[in-house]
Amino acid sequence: MKKNRIAGLALALAAAGTVAAQDAYPPLVTGNQVVAVEKGLHWLASTQERDGSWGGGAHGQSYPIAMTACAGVALLAGGNTPTRGKYSKNVRAAVEFLLAKQDTGTGLYMGDMEQRSMYGHGYTMLFLAEVYGMTGAQTRGPDLLQDRIRESLVQAIERTRTAQTATGGFGYEANARGSDEGSVTVTQIQGIRACMNAGIMVPGEIIEKSYSYLESCQNTDGGIRYRAGQGGNTRPAITAAACASLYAQSNEQSPVAEKAFEYIKTQMLSGQLDAQWAGSWYFYTQFYMAQVLYIRGGADWEDYYPRVRNEIVGRQNADGSWAGDGAVGPTLGTAMAIVILQLPYQNVPVFQR
Repeated sequence: MKKNRIAGLALALAAAGTVAAQDAYPPLVTGNQVVAVEKGLHWLASTQERDGSWGGGAHGQSYPIAMTACAGVALLAGGNTPTRGKYSKNVRAAVEFLLAKQDTGTGLYMGDMEQRSMYGHGYTMLFLAEVYGMTGAQTRGPDLLQDRIRESLVQAIERTRTAQTATGGFGYEANARGSDEGSVTVTQIQGIRACMNAGIMVPGEIIEKSYSYLESCQNTDGGIRYRAGQGGNTRPAITAAACASLYAQSNEQSPVAEKAFEYIKTQMLSGQLDAQWAGSWYFYTQFYMAQVLYIRGGADWEDYYPRVRNEIVGRQNADGSWAGDGAVGPTLGTAMAIVILQLPYQNVPVFQR
């Protein structure tokens, strides 16, 4: 009888602990989700290269800068910084890798095998600016990490300024010379915004011209097409990304953002376009759409998030990774899935309400 009472007490205490843990989660966060996130973070940490990068082997080898920056943002979303958290060493290693890969002459973050380098440049600005803002004075020690990050970002902002085309967009490479498009432009907008949030001076003309560019890419249905200056169908994935970048600038009430969100709500959230965007660009689209709906909050977020949360948890591989989109590999898919699942924790300032 005594053993039974002890066993019963142990079960009761365990149950109470589980309830308490669940009560401590932010709204709409589940226990399965928390487990999935930890498995994903562990997978990312275990696949980081010795030099601090991601992207070797089958993990997006053509985009080491972009992969490293996005993986770093996922670690930040878990509350890790270079000075605290279970994965602090991984964050620090990623920071050092990216700082070392900046061309000091041009300010561009450029990997040895990097393709479409402006993607990586934008994502790296976002990651390093968030590290800078989240870490504060904690790393103003002998290695002067904060000062090094700030100096690096100042150079990166100037590279973005000079890479902007006359129409206000950005191309795959820093010397695009007029060949710009929406998805790269979005990475520069969010990277620049993260720098502004961290207190680093940004020329206002970059933001103003990029907004005008997205406006010129908007179709009559409210969606965003691939490129300004030419016709073309709306791209659902780019529409979500453009809307998220405008929300990050607190431009959610601008005409462009309002029309873009109306497209998202009536065409994408209604399920009408699932066949077009939920396949090859699933994680990319959900990554940006989740940001939009989280910032909006309310019924739109509450209707959307449980569904996408359950979908993403259900897509996780046994090793903790997510397959990702197309041929890019699991690093990007895993990073984006982890960010989506951790948005309610509000650890990364640029994704906060």
